[in-house]
Amino acid sequence: MHDNRKLLGIIGGMGSVAAAHFFQRLVARTPADRDQDFLEVVLHNNNHVPDRTAALLGQGDDPRPELLRSCRLLDSVGVDLIVIACMTSHAFLTDLQPATRAPILDAMAETARSCRQQFPQSRRVGVLATTGTLTSGVFHQALAAEDLDVVAFEGAEQQYHFMDPVYADWGVKAGHTDGPPRDRLVAAGRELVARGADLVIAGCTEVPVVVKPEDLPVPLVDVTEVIVGRAIELCSAPDG
Repeated sequence: MHDNRKLLGIIGGMGSVAAAHFFQRLVARTPADRDQDFLEVVLHNNNHVPDRTAALLGQGDDPRPELLRSCRLLDSVGVDLIVIACMTSHAFLTDLQPATRAPILDAMAETARSCRQQFPQSRRVGVLATTGTLTSGVFHQALAAEDLDVVAFEGAEQQYHFMDPVYADWGVKAGHTDGPPRDRLVAAGRELVARGADLVIAGCTEVPVVVKPEDLPVPLVDVTEVIVGRAIELCSAPDG
């Protein structure tokens, strides 16, 4: 059985706290009784990737060269599946996939499918995600394909509710996972519910580090849990 399992590649470093959380969840959810039962994983914690949101807004360097470097590095060691522990980077998926023979998991499509399957009565989905992710429309497109409408912040509200608690020097990317960052993001999730969301997506890998399902009065769909579960399923399945 071990020989049939696939080698998983993870592109992290965007940020490192989120990548560490992703790997912890992967280990925690893998059915295992001994060391040899866990998946074989190569994690490239690429701290050289420029800010994805800044690039998508035309205010920063292009992250694609570094993301492509990660893809090629993982391809060179023979990974069978790649996951990117950064949702905003999925805006560049069509540029990245040709650089590797291994399929790259489409986290947006997987999450939208999971929302529809788990919560068939849901109609309006709140999305907590970076300005870059929201501007790129990748979540909007994936959710629309499942007949789901998006509730999200814009402009100054998006900056206050999401970007500051994630990106500020007191935020999650700086390693602060309690106090003001958590309070601000939990309040943001509740505000999306107040605006009509019957479901909330933790649409950035930093969000589930601080926001938990019990914090909200509606279900919280964690993209990290979705892609961790799907990666385990795909890498544990025999070939064919």
